Amino acid sequence: MTHDTDARAHRRIAQALAATVAGSSSEAGPHPYIRRYLARHAASGGVLDDAHLAPAFLPWECGAAVRGLLGLPVAGSPHTRALAAWATVEPFLGDADHHSRASSLHLALFAGERDPRHPTQAVPGSLVRPLWSDWELPANVVARTAATVRGLALVPVPGGRRLLAAGDAEGTVRLWDPVTGAAVGGPMTGHRDGVDALVALTAPGGPVLLASAGRDHTVRVWDPMTGAEVREFTGHGDWVNALTVLPGPDGFPLLASGDGEGTIRVQNPATGAEKAVIWSAHAAPVRALAAVTTARGRTLLVSAGHDGAVRLWDLSTDAPVRELRGGDARINVLAAFTGADGRALMAAGDGEGVLRLWDLDRSDVPTVLGVHEGRDSQEGHEAHTGQITALSGFEGADGQPLLAAGHATGAVRVWDPATATVRHARSGHQGAVTAMAVLTGSRNRQLLATAGDDQTLRLWDPTAFADAPEPHTRRRHRTRTLVAVTGTEGRPTAVLADRDGMVEVRDARSGAVTSRWGERVRVPVTAAAAVASGRRLLLVAASADRRVRFTVATTGQETAAPLALVAEPGATVTAAAAFAAADGSPRCALAVTDGTVHVCDPAGGTAYQYPSGHRAAVTGMTVFPGRGRRPRLVTAGRDGLVLVRDALTGSDAGNRMAGHKGAVNDVAVFQDDRARSLLATAGSDGTVRLWDASTGSEEGVITGHGGEVSGVVAFTSGRHLPLLATSGDDCFLRVWDPGTGECVLSVVCGAPVRITGVPNGLRPALLLSGPAGYLCFEIDTEAL
Repeated sequence: MTHDTDARAHRRIAQALAATVAGSSSEAGPHPYIRRYLARHAASGGVLDDAHLAPAFLPWECGAAVRGLLGLPVAGSPHTRALAAWATVEPFLGDADHHSRASSLHLALFAGERDPRHPTQAVPGSLVRPLWSDWELPANVVARTAATVRGLALVPVPGGRRLLAAGDAEGTVRLWDPVTGAAVGGPMTGHRDGVDALVALTAPGGPVLLASAGRDHTVRVWDPMTGAEVREFTGHGDWVNALTVLPGPDGFPLLASGDGEGTIRVQNPATGAEKAVIWSAHAAPVRALAAVTTARGRTLLVSAGHDGAVRLWDLSTDAPVRELRGGDARINVLAAFTGADGRALMAAGDGEGVLRLWDLDRSDVPTVLGVHEGRDSQEGHEAHTGQITALSGFEGADGQPLLAAGHATGAVRVWDPATATVRHARSGHQGAVTAMAVLTGSRNRQLLATAGDDQTLRLWDPTAFADAPEPHTRRRHRTRTLVAVTGTEGRPTAVLADRDGMVEVRDARSGAVTSRWGERVRVPVTAAAAVASGRRLLLVAASADRRVRFTVATTGQETAAPLALVAEPGATVTAAAAFAAADGSPRCALAVTDGTVHVCDPAGGTAYQYPSGHRAAVTGMTVFPGRGRRPRLVTAGRDGLVLVRDALTGSDAGNRMAGHKGAVNDVAVFQDDRARSLLATAGSDGTVRLWDASTGSEEGVITGHGGEVSGVVAFTSGRHLPLLATSGDDCFLRVWDPGTGECVLSVVCGAPVRITGVPNGLRPALLLSGPAGYLCFEIDTEAL
């Protein structure tokens, strides 16, 4: 059968299966064969598009990674809008149920729609109704990992493919298929602490081996095809965080490793032998190692450390050759690559965001590429782009050498060393880039593989990077969302405060911006609350300068002079909550890192304070009516405590709740079916705990998030039953029945997210904020 005949056959099968899906009305979903093979037939037949894999079918798809069939990173087209949206949520879904999959696709379609002439259609089975979005979902995620990956390496396997080896912070090494996003084989376990570096070793005529460097002071060698540990090196006296491969005798590779004591060891992974000379290379931890071959064919080992030095070593003499100096900042990463004329180039990225490039065949004086990003007007000094945390050299499409850099800000940049120009990725990781590797994708494209603190593996096409200046990174600071539940005309109003001092007022239902202000202040808002005062909506905002500003939220007009808090130098406000005094007038409680709570009167512009009772910063606050309807203030802190006190006087109510292992990030109050006031707390330990607010006794523990729980809010279902919504670093929003602890809905957000409020109205709506922007949607509580 010819290729064309084969493609036509797959096309006819895909068309027939798609027609069957379109005519099906079963709530059980399409036939298992269709769910498993439709995408593959469509891809093989050249009809992988929305017409053959409709949005209604995608939540049932279970046989192939659509993102891999589309080709990562996914570009999308008018014919693959739904498929591209599905590709953004697919890596996170796991074993989510059908309603969760349909709801996630529905939000992804809505977030990706930029043309108001094409309203997003509801996805059958979805339990959400999107209201408005300023949200960017990543289109290049290969996989979501269980822990942060700190080391990446490419492993060639039979058939010409290359797999991604990833070592994570929990000491596990896994193989991933960068095309399908699937884990290959079982995990390689043996390290008792995190893995910081990986390298592949290829011996002439022998199997490919994989070496990992661990914080448990060991270097381990693996057979990646079987997952078996081949050898363990235990000579290091401190954590090992740098590896590289060197040519050894008869072409067999040697393995160089650097540790936290500044020591470098060279071992033979085939025999276990160690070279006699152990170099005390640096006076501080060795952070990076690389091997470079000069134009004369001489192979050198290059080391870099926290002491800011870059040193070259000759393996044939076991002696240092020379030292390269360019600055005093610690060196994080090295990359050795070859120039257009065969010259040896060495790049180093440091902790101040400086990228230096040496031509080792010509000079010890580096070329500095792009030191600064701009000037901080508040502090009066230049602001760095963020320390460089990953670095790789590779060959561009025109054969010219290029240099890719990952930053602690999450940004990924590609430099042309010949012209000292930079191109930027349109988006980045939601957290630091932790590792990088270069691989060859389909059509022989050079792709960048990166890992990040957001626990994702991603693929980038450097040819798609923009030549224009880097996009404004304000989204990365949009992590505080302030919600007022009533507006001046009875409509729910959302007040959004960025950490650059800008405040935006939106209609919470439509997302329409009604006011934007803050240009005059330009001081980061650290915490705020919106309070109703008559027909006005007041914003009480605490800034990094320890001043509290009282403004009309809809106009930005100040109602009183800024109030300077009486607090210790360097202290900041970390949480705020609004409530009413005995006479109904508005009050606002502000928690300060010096261990105090300040109660402000927005009308009079005055404040008084009392001790918070916490030994660390307060991270969340809420208020509920206690005995005699007096307001009770609940505070949650990084010290793991949850405390209840009289909101007006600060007198201790006697409730001291301690159950979380780590910080408590947020707290919400709700009433159960017995009309008891219960507290729900979100912890860094990945749990949500329930407490009786009047007695402080623990009523239950909810688990299910795959990481830290960042926020929790309470609302009521259509049947008047309490529900909890939680957000987390696992990029999910989850809805729970607190009575049973059951998760009734999981929605993929594609980035770490925090719930910061529920605007009330005819239907409850959830407002999310995070590095990816803002997202607001309603939930069908009747169906829940």
